[in-house]
Amino acid sequence: MLARRIKFLYYSTLISFQVTCEHSRVAFTVVDKLSARAKVTTSYLPYRSSLFSSADPEAGVKVEKLIRDDYHNYEHSPLKRRYEQAGGVIYRQSVLSPKEFGIMNQMISSSLGRTVRLSEETSSSVATKRIGAQLPADSEIVRILGDENGSFSRMVNSLVNVKGAGYARKMVLSEDVPVEVRIYEKTGSGMEWHVDDVLFDPEQIEIVYTVENDSDCLTIWEEPLPGSEPTIEYKRVEVETARNSAIFLKAGGVRHRVSPLKSGRRVILKFVYVMEGSSFLEDAEQHVKQFASSKQQKKLKTRRDRKKNDRHNRKK
Repeated sequence: MLARRIKFLYYSTLISFQVTCEHSRVAFTVVDKLSARAKVTTSYLPYRSSLFSSADPEAGVKVEKLIRDDYHNYEHSPLKRRYEQAGGVIYRQSVLSPKEFGIMNQMISSSLGRTVRLSEETSSSVATKRIGAQLPADSEIVRILGDENGSFSRMVNSLVNVKGAGYARKMVLSEDVPVEVRIYEKTGSGMEWHVDDVLFDPEQIEIVYTVENDSDCLTIWEEPLPGSEPTIEYKRVEVETARNSAIFLKAGGVRHRVSPLKSGRRVILKFVYVMEGSSFLEDAEQHVKQFASSKQQKKLKTRRDRKKNDRHNRKK
């Protein structure tokens, strides 16, 4: 039997939208005529049994594409609640203040290929054709990212700490996991589906900050739909990350990927915030040396061993 297909089109001087129904699939698209680009696309299939189901990977996934600067309708609830309901993930635009962003831009532009030597990534099992480097711990970039009065510190602590709960340990930039610049510019560079490894107890928050992006790469993740238990259904969110935006991800949380690059260039900073006094897990070391030289790896190991001994001595 032929599938029934219904289309409804509406046009105005600036936008058009289209609703398409085919079988049980519904798609809604809004197109900005000025840029000729789809701003939001949502589709939904009614069933999916689990995140790692061996069935059709597209089945039961609601897809929400949020492209560039049209993200405002996505965040209806307060940040902390939105983050928790999404399974420990949130995307924010215009993260840094104009002053912070200006310094960051200048420092990265002057560092790439000069004081920072880029190399191929070798240790990751999920990333392909990506290049990058570790940033010096004493660089101005790292100082901005870790400033306790800066934009990132305020944002992370607003996601984790509970107001009115008395003293709470702060989230701070990790010294054990170096800040890395990662560049997607080779055709096919991307990341497969994965969940970030838990490196600390309690788990860390992984942050992906977009420095520049004129690529066609999509960052994609799956959020649990409210009220879908015990049979879990997921909403898939696809974002072309904007300049000066960041994705905050709780380790061990949502599954995500980066689609393979076909054109353009994407430059990001990847870094980690941890709870003060958190413990670095014994088997986590292999996951923090994506672009580290042997000398850098030795320094990191020495620093971690020293901190471990300090904690041990305090317990005596």
